[in-house]
Amino acid sequence: MLYTRADIQNAIAMVDLGNGYSTSIRRAAKAYRIPFTTLRGRISGQDWRAVLHQHKQSSAEEKTLTRCITRLTITAFPASPTLVIQMAEEI
Repeated sequence: MLYTRADIQNAIAMVDLGNGYSTSIRRAAKAYRIPFTTLRGRISGQDWRAVLHQHKQSSAEEKTLTRCITRLTITAFPASPTLVIQMAEEI
């Protein structure tokens, strides 16, 4: 990626000046070396890829709970639902 969030914000500002001196999306994308489709998406309200896939990412607490359950399973100690709930509340 050769552009930054600031570049995208500047390009959006270049397109939407609001004072009659606006520029086309294609021209603003070229000026800041941003892919046209990326800039068009941001202007239409599309969010960053990291934010769009945030729901797929596990939190630190979930990872810790997963590690605990895995350790219990490896040692042949059954992780009952009650035990998992207790561990989750402690974490």
